[in-house]
Amino acid sequence: MTEQTMSPEDQYWTLRLEKAAKALEANHFGVSVHATAGEAASHLVENVLGRDWKGAVNFGGSASVLQSGVVPLLQGLPGAEVLPNWDPAMEAAERLRLRRERFICELYLCSSNAVTMAGQLVNLDGTGNRVASMIYGPAKVALFVGRNKLCETLEVAVDRVRNVASPMNNIRLGLPNPCVKAGRCMDCKSPSRICNMWSVIEKSCPVGRIHVLLINEDLGF
Repeated sequence: MTEQTMSPEDQYWTLRLEKAAKALEANHFGVSVHATAGEAASHLVENVLGRDWKGAVNFGGSASVLQSGVVPLLQGLPGAEVLPNWDPAMEAAERLRLRRERFICELYLCSSNAVTMAGQLVNLDGTGNRVASMIYGPAKVALFVGRNKLCETLEVAVDRVRNVASPMNNIRLGLPNPCVKAGRCMDCKSPSRICNMWSVIEKSCPVGRIHVLLINEDLGF
């Protein structure tokens, strides 16, 4: 899509995404910018991995990943073992078992709660499986990040995670936490609280291990 055929909104977000991409690249992340989530999924399979790629694919329970359509594309790779814990219908205990037993894998799929314009990944987890996998374990990590996750500063990113992503995810999961009714973080003490472990990833180590697929669509929460 050329600038002449893009809407003003898409042109604006393209500029923002390209600026964020440069910051991420400077911080040693692999990064690519895409018009749609489907385009990002195809790029990951065809270009980042390749048709001859082999390995186990683990999953962090991301709405963005499911919306992208990448799971059936990966299932079409002869050498890929896509673990079934992407399936929302799977029992929670079985999903947890797979995440623990297959922590070491070749590819981990997830999103980020926020990405700063300085190229930082900002996340808040319930049990820590996602942030742990982003930091260490899987050989490669691929993040599907919609434009709605971009934040100007670290402070803005933290606020987004607390007061946008967290309430929405509590609603999505049907949890009885106070933010579901308040629409913002109440810093609750609930036993079902999903906001327990913060992480801020400044740089990818090794270089390119974490690949961020920036998408010019609102995606996930």
